[in-house]
Amino acid sequence: MSRDNEALLDRWLAAVFGGDRAALAGMMDPEFELRQAAGLPYGGVLKGPAGFDHFWQSFGETFEIEALDAVDRFFSACGDIVLKFRFRGRLKASGKAFDTTILESFSFRDGKLLSIAPHWFELP
Repeated sequence: MSRDNEALLDRWLAAVFGGDRAALAGMMDPEFELRQAAGLPYGGVLKGPAGFDHFWQSFGETFEIEALDAVDRFFSACGDIVLKFRFRGRLKASGKAFDTTILESFSFRDGKLLSIAPHWFELP
């Protein structure tokens, strides 16, 4: 199961950074949720493909991304995967620079992505 989940996650990341929204929707469990920190402009629980699209648009409107790189992976016994990202850029509204780390927990069910829960080291 872990290798299948890792392969799905790799396809997911390629689709996210490649802008393939149709592929993303096909990889989501019908009950997909993305849980974002309340302190972010797009904070809250975002559901399904429409929720993810809202997040991605808001993310792009909020940040000028200089680097968003997956630097490590952690695997749980239940099949979840945690990615560690280094995220560097500027807030578009203020120009304030930031350099932080995000851990994103990916959960899977029946060959689909069920949820994503990011955990920021420090919010920009």
